[in-house]
Amino acid sequence: GGPVISQSDLDNFVSRQTAEGTKTLRVVSYEAMYYDPRYALLDRLQRMGQISEIPLPPDAPGSRSDDSPLRLTRITLK
Repeated sequence: GGPVISQSDLDNFVSRQTAEGTKTLRVVSYEAMYYDPRYALLDRLQRMGQISEIPLPPDAPGSRSDDSPLRLTRITLK
């Protein structure tokens, strides 16, 4: 869970990553369809680099279902 992502939150987050020279981000999202229904965060980060979803371990809660609320994503920034 977490707060709903606002545009200003997204802009601040992306600006910080660029300023700090971050090379790799790992994003854990839970119930993204509720908190970020248009996937604004991942769309914005995808413009900055390459996104790949990290498969959940077989014994993780919800891992046997494609509709699991938990998503692990790695972003390699350009």
